Amino acid sequence: MGSASPGTASDAGDVRARLDERYGRRAARPGRRRVLLTLLGIFVAAAAAWAVWAAVALTRSSVTWQDAGSDVVSPAVVRVSFAVRAAPGTHVVCAVRALDEAGAVVGWLDVPVVAPESGRATATATVPTSQPATGGGVSSCVRR
Repeated sequence: MGSASPGTASDAGDVRARLDERYGRRAARPGRRRVLLTLLGIFVAAAAAWAVWAAVALTRSSVTWQDAGSDVVSPAVVRVSFAVRAAPGTHVVCAVRALDEAGAVVGWLDVPVVAPESGRATATATVPTSQPATGGGVSSCVRR
């Protein structure tokens, strides 16, 4: 045995060293932990900045629409009126559809709309139909 008496800090250090060697553990390096925590902090900050940017970009570029009405002009034509809200100057394409009494799509037309300075544009589309329709409306509007 060594010169230290049993139960001293020296014995505990020796035991720990032997266990570390046996199980392949390495001594913790405080510098490495600090680097990893710094990198994690940078990653979290970058992710938060991206989330804020994405939220602002999505809000600013949102497009909404509302059907104003439709009327059947003839068995082969439906007129659909609608309003679009988007950022001023935004180019939007709205898919306007004509429906029969069962709700099936019997006509479809893509209508380009440019939002004016007020951000609210109104449009009327004349949709040709393959069968008699009972009405119509806007299916979707997307930025272009």
